[in-house]
Amino acid sequence: MIYDKFNLDLMKTRSALFLDGWLKFNEEKWGCKPERVLYQIPGKDLPKLEGVFYLNKKGHVVMPLRDPFSTNRTLPVKRFYIERN
Repeated sequence: MIYDKFNLDLMKTRSALFLDGWLKFNEEKWGCKPERVLYQIPGKDLPKLEGVFYLNKKGHVVMPLRDPFSTNRTLPVKRFYIERN
């Protein structure tokens, strides 16, 4: 297993679709290569979009047959709320 900050953060979401074993299963079973992505403003923690794209042999983005949904996680900007009386 890979123990870098990006992968550990994804595993904390409790979604099995981000785990290395699931990515390897999809690659072996369906022949699609998993690519982890992270889109983030340089120097800021939020907002960010993390996910996994699967590429077929032609390089097109595909969705493996056994995945119930696309493996993306969006973390929006923290919001501050002002209570009004």
